[in-house]
Amino acid sequence: MIRTLLSFILALTLSASLHASVAKITSLTGTALIERDTKNLPAALGNDLESKDTIATSENSKAQLTFKDNTIITVGKKSRFSIEEYLYDSSDSSNAKFNILSGTVRTMSGKIGKIAPEKFAVKTKTATIGIRGTDFVIHVGDEGEISAYCLQGAIVVLNSANIQNVVDMGSYISLSKEGVFKEKQTFTPEEIKTLLGKNFTVSKTSQPSNESVTFETALAPIIAAEGSGDLLQHDESLDKHTNIEEIVSTIKSDSAIVAPKEAQTYTGLMTSLFDYGSWSHIKEGAVTLVSDPSTQTVTGDIGVPALYSTIHLGSTTSYSSVNTFDTQLASIEDSSGNIIPLPSGSYLKTCACNTDDYFTWGEWEKVSDPNVYGDPQAHGYWVAGVETPSSVLDAYRSNSQTLNYTGTTFGSVNTVNVDGFLTGTESFSGSSAININFETDTFTAAFAFSTPNDQYNLEFTNGSSYANTLSAGSISTFGSTNLGDMTSQSPTGNLQGKFYGTDGKTVGGTFHTSSTIPNSSDSLILQGAFKAKAP
Repeated sequence: MIRTLLSFILALTLSASLHASVAKITSLTGTALIERDTKNLPAALGNDLESKDTIATSENSKAQLTFKDNTIITVGKKSRFSIEEYLYDSSDSSNAKFNILSGTVRTMSGKIGKIAPEKFAVKTKTATIGIRGTDFVIHVGDEGEISAYCLQGAIVVLNSANIQNVVDMGSYISLSKEGVFKEKQTFTPEEIKTLLGKNFTVSKTSQPSNESVTFETALAPIIAAEGSGDLLQHDESLDKHTNIEEIVSTIKSDSAIVAPKEAQTYTGLMTSLFDYGSWSHIKEGAVTLVSDPSTQTVTGDIGVPALYSTIHLGSTTSYSSVNTFDTQLASIEDSSGNIIPLPSGSYLKTCACNTDDYFTWGEWEKVSDPNVYGDPQAHGYWVAGVETPSSVLDAYRSNSQTLNYTGTTFGSVNTVNVDGFLTGTESFSGSSAININFETDTFTAAFAFSTPNDQYNLEFTNGSSYANTLSAGSISTFGSTNLGDMTSQSPTGNLQGKFYGTDGKTVGGTFHTSSTIPNSSDSLILQGAFKAKAP
């Protein structure tokens, strides 16, 4: 009798776990079906999803699924996506396995991608995609061919013959219907915008009649980031709102942003002037920081493409909050995996102007090793933070919004002579202004800053905003009080940035320019970081 009762209880427990909710439909435009067991259920906003469920969208429909770990899956038009396995318990025993049967799916990995990235996989008929990043798109063509686009971080694509390719941010790779790899390629902002528009932009005529539902896309990650992490529970009191700013304002008034109590990962960008003595050159890269208030430490890495694989942070010399810390740079890992200790004096520290718990920025320096010939010195700037969910920005795009961001900037002006030697450096600080048109995914940026000896102005145009990033390489104006208009000197440069915070109202990034000084053979190299906020 006892054995029978125990078996019955176990059967009930297994049945409950098999049918437990693992996700919710947090946005739905058009019509979709939930295929569960042998039944087809009409999908609706707020529906719970279970392991083994399949979501099928129609010709002019899309659905967004938010999982318990805040993984966000957007199922595009005429697509079929299934949840093969899903378990989230805040440990490395968590796992997520999904299948793309047809169509187009965009994936932004959540906490499982951080605590157990090796157990997060998206499968197709001929390939498996693993993650080293957070944002990617998989498209399965009508004939079975597959293309994998990496919008942020990196992904690993493994075919049925156990051949793998690493696809970095800004690149994609395709496979034939037999699973044979084609050559990896890069994509332009225009190309990825076309891809996303073709597969995820749905005619407004098919959107739900209750317009507030349109903004449910943005609510789930906002509530998850500022609240307890629970999935979105639809609140009818929010239905009175008709635009995203009011929704965000309501949520923020009920749940003020506070400093994280647990370890928090911040991702971002860096720029640096590497000085080899007779050669000075700008390099860009990525920054990952883990700020842990419980131990009052900051750890992480700086990636410098085409120079070193990784620069590792060492011990924290001072820490009072995520806004104020100073940590050493400990070692360099080269492309072969060799760990090379750095001499003392190398550091990464915050700017004194930090005020946000989801954003931090500052300067960093790698000093040269006197015992290694040609070892470069590097000095630069960085930004990092909690990145804005793409769904929030997509809501701005669907609402055809334009936002004006204003803020500050700081950095350095460096003089390099005709022989490539760095002959002078001056620090600067000033203002930043960025205008972003979300409807067209374009922006312009203007900076005004001063040194003890000069004042500068710099403007970027033809900027592209997509996949939570800003990028611009066209300089329309560059001048200084002492040197005059230098635009005719054909200055070159770049700006890179990201959106931070739950509402996308903070942007931060780095920029640099290089130009010949008029009537001189010397050059000016400017580099700096910026932060700006929208009202």
